[in-house]
Amino acid sequence: MAVLLIVEDDTATNVAICEYMRSAGHITLSALDGEQGLQIAREKSVDLVVLDIMLPKRTGLEVLKELRQTSNIRCLLECKEITGQLSFMIKEILDTSRLDFTQEKQDAETFDLSERLPAICEPYQLIAKAKGLDFSFSIQGKCPVHTSKKSLEKILSNLLSNAVAYTKPGCKITVILNARQIKIENECTPIPPDKLAHVFEPFYRPDFARDRKDGGNGLGLYIVDTLSKALGMPYQFEATKNPPGMCFTLYLP
Repeated sequence: MAVLLIVEDDTATNVAICEYMRSAGHITLSALDGEQGLQIAREKSVDLVVLDIMLPKRTGLEVLKELRQTSNIRCLLECKEITGQLSFMIKEILDTSRLDFTQEKQDAETFDLSERLPAICEPYQLIAKAKGLDFSFSIQGKCPVHTSKKSLEKILSNLLSNAVAYTKPGCKITVILNARQIKIENECTPIPPDKLAHVFEPFYRPDFARDRKDGGNGLGLYIVDTLSKALGMPYQFEATKNPPGMCFTLYLP
């Protein structure tokens, strides 16, 4: 159960979001303008603030800037056209930020990732084909691992989803698995070094990926980073030159 602050000046939308989140088991607080939202966020113990962008008195961006400077409260900017996505995004970030690292290790089991990888890749192969992408994977022998199967599969799913989202038609996505690591490469616009440091922050998307039709909600790599740390799996994410693109390497336990 989380405490959510909904800052939305449209009363009907505010009430609807609050009712929906309460039905999901969360506690909700509400404000109808940015100034009131800031005051509540300062005075109450809040897990997540959902902000409309266009607010009276203080805009959502102004509220977001001040909260980032004065607290660690997580914020979600809300536009009317994406209200229907809010519950999923809130659940993702709260579930991830509240991970029990000890429990993740207790849930560990031994399985062969080489046997699971084709099923993990299959839905993304279908999406890639529909987008005109060249998606291939190579399994170089058996790959027994001892870890949380559910969490590792979520890491890989987010990485594959990210690769498919940012690869242009006619370009390649390559997945290579061996006993020590799994590598996911995709041909795309390389992320500049100054942006690369921020891509694992929640809701961050590079300037060239602001179009929601092309990118996701900015949570995928944040989830990857958090789960990888929970499982004790180092990773490397770097740009490639020939061909230009990005390469994510996850080192297996």
